[in-house]
Amino acid sequence: MKSRNRGDGERRTATEPGQGLSLDFSFAGQHSKNATNPEQMRINDYMGIHGETCCLLLYDHATERLDGVCRQSKAPPIAWLKKWLTKNVKDDVKDRYVFMDQGGELHRSKAIRDLFEKEFGYEIRVTGTGAHHQYGLVERANQTMDKAIRAMLIGAGLPVKFWPYAFRHFLRIKNSALPRRDSTESAQQKLHGEKDNLGLL
Repeated sequence: MKSRNRGDGERRTATEPGQGLSLDFSFAGQHSKNATNPEQMRINDYMGIHGETCCLLLYDHATERLDGVCRQSKAPPIAWLKKWLTKNVKDDVKDRYVFMDQGGELHRSKAIRDLFEKEFGYEIRVTGTGAHHQYGLVERANQTMDKAIRAMLIGAGLPVKFWPYAFRHFLRIKNSALPRRDSTESAQQKLHGEKDNLGLL
């Protein structure tokens, strides 16, 4: 997957914000009743400062914008997704599609399928088992995010529990300051038509 050109694998036909999306969960740690188990203690070391154990990454194909939310559990983030879709997808956007893998947190959740198919009119495109190349855009973004978070925490001398703050800061930098290699515009510029104020970064 790493040797592929960025953009290969998924067929990106989206021309409007919110028309084509990719979703992927990333897990940092998990809660357990047996916190004295050495293996579980190692996993718990990756929990966020407020008990976050995972994050959802959402990739918009048309604008190349990344959004996401940190979560304390693997429960599908229905409320967050509904709010994002309501705010970012115009009613007149046609031919909507969303890529997701076969994980229980997304495609196997009836609530997630109903949200996208019935409520917002998306065609769900499920990637094959172990076929990461079909999911390249958001998988690559996940790898980049992971490395960026590690670099920010190490550079700032912060413990791992601050990863949710680094996650949100990465999204801000990625969307406002970093254009793709074949473009001069950031995702924020593509979405709003103007440069973002980077003074507070």
